Amino acid sequence: LIMAAARQRFFAGLPADELTPVEHSLRKALLKALGSNSGKFPLIEWIDRRIGGEIETRRDENGFYEILQRGSAPPDSNNNHRGGGEISKDAFFSSLAPDAFAPPEEALREAVFEFLASWRSPELATLQQLSAYPAVQKRRGEFLPRSVSLREWIEHRIGGEIEFRRGARPGEEAIHLTESARSTVVAKFQQMSMGPCPGPPPMGPCPGP
Repeated sequence: LIMAAARQRFFAGLPADELTPVEHSLRKALLKALGSNSGKFPLIEWIDRRIGGEIETRRDENGFYEILQRGSAPPDSNNNHRGGGEISKDAFFSSLAPDAFAPPEEALREAVFEFLASWRSPELATLQQLSAYPAVQKRRGEFLPRSVSLREWIEHRIGGEIEFRRGARPGEEAIHLTESARSTVVAKFQQMSMGPCPGPPPMGPCPGP
């Protein structure tokens, strides 16, 4: 009902006898896509498979699709995300830019490093503890589809910064920082401390001048 009301407001705000500039651009892009594929174009599947890291598709209680910028709306309470199905793992990772992070993905990475910078135990942090960190849970829910675990995202997207190794207890996966990530954790620690490094951050000592 909420989505239906939002659609009605959207169409009511459009001029009755002409297209807006945005609509003209969208019309041209759709006609070009249709013309390139014999008059047919799997738009929803294309979004899911090619740009699903930036845009998500949802289907409401009446069967209508809508598209949203990923992370701009709360999780779908009707469980109708992408027409009742989930974007596949391979399709999701294929949709992400290989050398850049979209804002919701960068927010998840920032939450991961916030956790690492706030870790105070002498023991290594674990994947389980990272997954329970509130900011990580929030950003993960806004960005990752259910088909992709936090561990898989880390290995695929920031594996050059974070590695997992067998922990001290059975079933634990300890977090190890690569050399390139240590300065990032220190910088995050200093940012959170609002000043020069006051003591050793959790994942290593403060760097020298």
